[in-house]
Amino acid sequence: WYITWITGEGDEGIVCPSVCRCDEGFVYCNDRGLSIIPPLPLTAAILYLQNNGMTHIPRATLDGMKRLQRLDLSGNNLTSLPRGILRDTESLELLLLRGNPWNCGCNLRWLHSWLHGRGSAVTVRGLVCQGPESVRGQSLRDLTSLMEQCEDDVGESQVVPHGTTTTAPLLIPTQGSLFTLRPKWPAEALFLSFLSCLLWCCEQRTTLFSPKELTAVITALTETGDTNHSMGRLMSGK
Repeated sequence: WYITWITGEGDEGIVCPSVCRCDEGFVYCNDRGLSIIPPLPLTAAILYLQNNGMTHIPRATLDGMKRLQRLDLSGNNLTSLPRGILRDTESLELLLLRGNPWNCGCNLRWLHSWLHGRGSAVTVRGLVCQGPESVRGQSLRDLTSLMEQCEDDVGESQVVPHGTTTTAPLLIPTQGSLFTLRPKWPAEALFLSFLSCLLWCCEQRTTLFSPKELTAVITALTETGDTNHSMGRLMSGK
C-alpha cells in the first residue's frame, strides 16, 4: 500500500511509501527495519535511510532524484555501493555513510573517482574502510595509489592489491605456453615481459627445449577491452 502525495506541480502525483513518512521534500525511511527500499518520491530533497540493517542497495534506487541534497545511509550493514547509483544526484551536498562495514576493494574504485570528481561540492562522512585488513581504518578518499592499481571494469568481489608493485611480473615460459597479462602500462610492461622471456629462453634453449624453433605468445587486454597478441620466435641454430 502506498499513500499518494500530491504536489503543486501540475497533476504530477508523487508516491510516498506507507512505511515511510514524507513532509515537504523530507522523506523519513529510517529505523524501519527495511531490507528492501520501496519506490521513493523523485522530488525528495532530504532522504533518511539510516539504521535499517540493509546489506544491499539496488543500482536504480536513486534514479531520477535530481533534487536530492542530503542522503543518510548510516547504521546499516553495507559493504559496497553499486556503480551508477549516484548518477542522477547532481544536487547532492551531504552523504552520510558511517556505521557500515565498508569493504574498500576495487569494487569501490568508481566511488573513489566520484569523490575526487565532486571535490568540495559534496561532503561525505563516515566512509571508513573495514576491509581488506591492509586498509582497515583508512578513508576511501585517501586510497588513490591503491585504487590506481585496479583494472577497469573490475568485478565486485575483487579487492585492492596488498602490494604496491604495478609492473608486470617476470614470466618464465614453458613450451607451448600462452600468457595473459593485464599490466598497468600495457605497452611498456608487455614489451619488457616479452623481452625477459626471450632472454631467458636464450640462456636455457640448449637444455630445456628440443624443438629448433620456439614460439612465445603473449596476449594482453587493452583499455578498450580489445585483445592484442605479441609473438616472437627463437631459433636454436641447430
